[in-house]
Amino acid sequence: MKELTFSFFGDSLIDRPAIVVDNPHYNLPALGQSVPVRGHETAGFFKLVLQRLRVAFPERSFQFLNFAVGGSTIRDVQTQLADSAQRIPYPDVSFICVGINDVMRRFQGRPSEAVDLPEFSDRYAQVIDEAQRRSRLVLCLGEPLVNVSNDAPAINSVLRTYNDAIESEVTRRKSGNIYFIDLFSQFERVNVNLSAHSGYESLWSDGVHLSDIGNVLAADIIMRNLEREDIQRALFRLQSF
Repeated sequence: MKELTFSFFGDSLIDRPAIVVDNPHYNLPALGQSVPVRGHETAGFFKLVLQRLRVAFPERSFQFLNFAVGGSTIRDVQTQLADSAQRIPYPDVSFICVGINDVMRRFQGRPSEAVDLPEFSDRYAQVIDEAQRRSRLVLCLGEPLVNVSNDAPAINSVLRTYNDAIESEVTRRKSGNIYFIDLFSQFERVNVNLSAHSGYESLWSDGVHLSDIGNVLAADIIMRNLEREDIQRALFRLQSF
């Protein structure tokens, strides 16, 4: 049975940095004590997806490769996809998660880095066409809403149209090997419920990047989609080659 390879392309929702320390949990340092950091790793929701797949299917083998870079727009994702060919030209599965920075740069006073909707749609179409050419299964994520500053309602209103454009591009391709996964509406629903009850952690660490429970929610939404019969059959058919 072959190893199933996943390549991830996108922004900081995937490329969430975390520190690596030598200190095991059974030897916790005292509060306020300094702990040496020996490295950094990516610990976004993609890592949780990998862990869940390994637990759900221990008899199968998975390899996850992260090409996402924090701050990326769709322009950068095109570069990520091109550069990844040097390392893994034909991954079994490609994940694409991008859109927030394309929208937010406009609200941050960085218009040259913002990507308007027509350009975004055109570049996204090019990305998924290339991903389909190289991958057997392509999963396109609609980005979750943000919860930062007074601009959040305006940002989310625009971001929803970008997610709609992603879904439209996916829907136009009826090959059966490409799927849209909506994070926005599920985050919106859970956020409303969490906000109604004080004392719960936010889905965001800073209003844009996901907190621990935000990453858990994203991973759970993705896993529910991966457990769909048609997607699961496609995944395991790939692995039987």
